[in-house]
Amino acid sequence: MSTSTLGSSPSSPIANMDSEMVDVSSSSPTSNPLDTVAHLDPTIAAVALVLTHPNTTPTDAAAIKQFKSHPIRAGTYQINNGANLATFLLCGRLAGHNTDRMPPYFNLSAPGDTVSPVRDRFYVSTTITFLTIIQIDINQLKKWRARFSVEPLTVLSAYAGTSSRIVKRSNINFERAKAILSTAWSDVPRSSQGQMYYYGSKDSNDRWQLMLITPVLFDLTSPSAMPPVMTAEEIAAIGADDIEEDTEEVDPIELRLFEFINQREQPKPANGQWFLSQMPDDYHKYEELAKNHDLLKYRLNLPNVFDKDGHRIHPSDYKTALTVGTKVAVKFHNMIYKFASCTGQSLLTDLFILPDTPEQLQTFYRAIFKNLPPPSTLSAVIAPYANTSPTKRAREADDNTGESTVASGSNTERPTVSTSSPKSRKSAQDVAADTTPTPSPTKKPKPSTRSNKA
Repeated sequence: MSTSTLGSSPSSPIANMDSEMVDVSSSSPTSNPLDTVAHLDPTIAAVALVLTHPNTTPTDAAAIKQFKSHPIRAGTYQINNGANLATFLLCGRLAGHNTDRMPPYFNLSAPGDTVSPVRDRFYVSTTITFLTIIQIDINQLKKWRARFSVEPLTVLSAYAGTSSRIVKRSNINFERAKAILSTAWSDVPRSSQGQMYYYGSKDSNDRWQLMLITPVLFDLTSPSAMPPVMTAEEIAAIGADDIEEDTEEVDPIELRLFEFINQREQPKPANGQWFLSQMPDDYHKYEELAKNHDLLKYRLNLPNVFDKDGHRIHPSDYKTALTVGTKVAVKFHNMIYKFASCTGQSLLTDLFILPDTPEQLQTFYRAIFKNLPPPSTLSAVIAPYANTSPTKRAREADDNTGESTVASGSNTERPTVSTSSPKSRKSAQDVAADTTPTPSPTKKPKPSTRSNKA
């Protein structure tokens, strides 16, 4: 379909990596932070790095109390950490919610558009319902964003000891972040309790996952900022074909469509900022819109969404590159708007697919710790819980001996245990006091349908 990665993009976090990012090999001959997690699977090591990042969720009540909703203009609030905009960095997995916004049309059920439900298959065993656009509203096109749902990581049975503990700690941070968002949401004053969109979810009680949206995907820009340069012969030939008595009138609808399709056939810009005409149009909806509107100046923006190698993923490839279950690190901030319905938005700053190899881990480390000092708390992150018994610590040490070998084996996930569940609003002390994820409710047995016989 398209080129899936754009590692050469000037705005990519891996561009000029050697000169701009943290050089993990030159800080000290013996102080490479990644040496501390070298025995772990690279994916788990990446999760541990996120747990040491300044934007990870705090664990103590005093720091949690600094997160509050703050009015920035009439009807608009942002979540602050103290006096500054709060930025969260979490690890999770893509949940594949049925309102995720993916290509070829990113708006799904935006107001003004008409839609029809269809079936779309991600995996052989997983089928998810999506909405296919029947008609696109030109005013909504200017607001389109991609949207991803994220849920906590699953604890794989293949991981034990340190690896399992790191994933659980990551999930606890995920739960703390959700509790902070819930508290900030509840603190925004409302004149009525009408329909609410809880950070993208239409159900204000559906708080078990995050809905993250990208920046606006399309900009109205001029195809060329430079005036045309023509030869004397070309200038002299202007209008020569029009000096005829019987000039045939051109249908403006056909002309707009012709220009739109002609632009599609031009070479795609190397920087990935395609024209709207060059985006996939599986159902010819862009063509239909082009008949009545001039779309030649719509260019694509490139959100900071990166693959395991640190290459930017083109928006046209989100659907194939960001499949359900993909493990990611996401950085975002949050806004709350008091519209006719109270609406929250979790605005994605960066998304990284978690690494699989030591080389990819180096790239990931350089990306998230760019312009930051090396992490100094990795040893504490991978250490056993303070209240762990000596017997359990010894058992974990035995588990860790073969951990690297187990984790680097088959990537097939075994039966998983979810550590997330819906939670009610908590105080800062309650949030900080969490030390283990809340277990999922025990599934009740179904009542027997067998009839009682005498």
